[in-house]
Amino acid sequence: NTNDYEKYYEEEVLDNNVYVLDENLKEVASIKGLAKNESVYAVRYLGNYGYFVTYENTDPLFTVDFSDMKNPKIVGKLKLPGYSDYSMLGLGMENDNYLKLEMYNVSNGKAKQISKKVLKRYMYSDALHDYKSIIVDKEKNLIGFKATLSNGNYEDVYVLYRFENNKFKKLAEVSLSGESCAVRGLYIDNYFYIVTLGKDVKVLDLNNYKVVKKIK
Repeated sequence: NTNDYEKYYEEEVLDNNVYVLDENLKEVASIKGLAKNESVYAVRYLGNYGYFVTYENTDPLFTVDFSDMKNPKIVGKLKLPGYSDYSMLGLGMENDNYLKLEMYNVSNGKAKQISKKVLKRYMYSDALHDYKSIIVDKEKNLIGFKATLSNGNYEDVYVLYRFENNKFKKLAEVSLSGESCAVRGLYIDNYFYIVTLGKDVKVLDLNNYKVVKKIK
């Protein structure tokens, strides 16, 4: 029955629950109905807190306090009591068309969006589904990931940004010569390496953000 299937599918998608298990995988606590009627797209744990990011723009960030594992609590939407200064980076989509970068400041018990940049040159990134494909390094102030240009040719590039003065600044855009998979970025000293599986390694000088070497 199509109607029954659609009803079942809708319930599966929109029902978000959190379970706490002990070392024997027995349930000790749960939270039912987290982010009701919204789709959870990412979950991260920092200290005693769990952050649940949803697709909806109305309530994009839920926080759960796990300091008492037998009694986890939803702290609220964009409210993080008892947490000190912290910044949270978000990479997502703007109206299903373009990539966007967002930075949240978490301080004095609240989370506030302090910056947003819509990347109209780019329509997709592997980092939307694979957090290991993005590099975020505080020491070098680097944010790097592969992106697909929004020019209809499905050309992939690797982009580097930094965050300073509450703004995202693009440092480099390096062509990956067509479509590429399994792209990773890392740095050693003042050189940044863009590694593409089965293709090559491109080396950027972090002093001028130019490609200085290509290794097949």
